[in-house]
Amino acid sequence: MSPPSAAAGHPVDSYPGAVVVHASGDLDAVAGSGFRRAVQAAASGGAPLVVVDMAQVGFLDSAGLSALFGVHRQLPAGQRLALANVPRRMQRVLQITAVGTLLLVHEQGQPWPWPDLIPEPSPAAP
Repeated sequence: MSPPSAAAGHPVDSYPGAVVVHASGDLDAVAGSGFRRAVQAAASGGAPLVVVDMAQVGFLDSAGLSALFGVHRQLPAGQRLALANVPRRMQRVLQITAVGTLLLVHEQGQPWPWPDLIPEPSPAAP
């Protein structure tokens, strides 16, 4: 694992074959563009899997979704965007917007889908 870096306030961990952006706070109109830049910067390294850890996200609105879709559209062939540790309170909006048809979505509390690429993170503090 490479040492963590931070882009727009979202720490980033790099692993062979994957990069993880630890999103936090509210992903809304105020923070959406900074969040998008952070994910784009993490993806620019070319890792095949770009994971956004959503465990510390308090709120996700259309601006946050727009940032995710924008990054997804700009990824080159061979790169995949995934959401990890999606809190239960956000799962309905992701279902309604069909995010799961475009991105890999890992719900908080489900078995970790990438054990060979990324160590499973510690559970979020209550």
